[in-house]
Amino acid sequence: MGRPGVATDQANARTRRAWLCFIDESGVKLTPPVRRTLGPKGCTPVLRHPYRRGRQISMCGLLAYRHSDGDGEQVVAWMGFDLLEGAYDTRQCIRVLDGLGHQLGHQPTTVIWDNLGAHHAGDLHAWAATQPWLELAYCRRTRRSWTLSRGCGPT
Repeated sequence: MGRPGVATDQANARTRRAWLCFIDESGVKLTPPVRRTLGPKGCTPVLRHPYRRGRQISMCGLLAYRHSDGDGEQVVAWMGFDLLEGAYDTRQCIRVLDGLGHQLGHQPTTVIWDNLGAHHAGDLHAWAATQPWLELAYCRRTRRSWTLSRGCGPT
């Protein structure tokens, strides 16, 4: 992250003395996958589980970093996560960002995340506009997402 041209080198984050926070979500089904297994010849084993449509849990990982300006202040890093039953929507994204603000003491923060539809919702942008400590940045849509040297930046 310290290479020129990457987020820590951008004037906005440096002049604001802002935290850079990378956020990404992922979901996992609790239903086990059904696969074939070995069985006696002519007798295909049948694997059953109690429900076909399993519940989903989602996890949101946050990684925050604040650089040092060389004035004796140390580089600081913070990592956190959020678990949720179901999927992340706009309301849940706002809840995670609000928790991030509380965790970092509402210090200036630039959030960098992917292009999930909930990240571009009007409600989220309206809420973010009322938060003076928060600035949102999105990775550009590329074939390979999260290529920091070329793919990220405000859009």
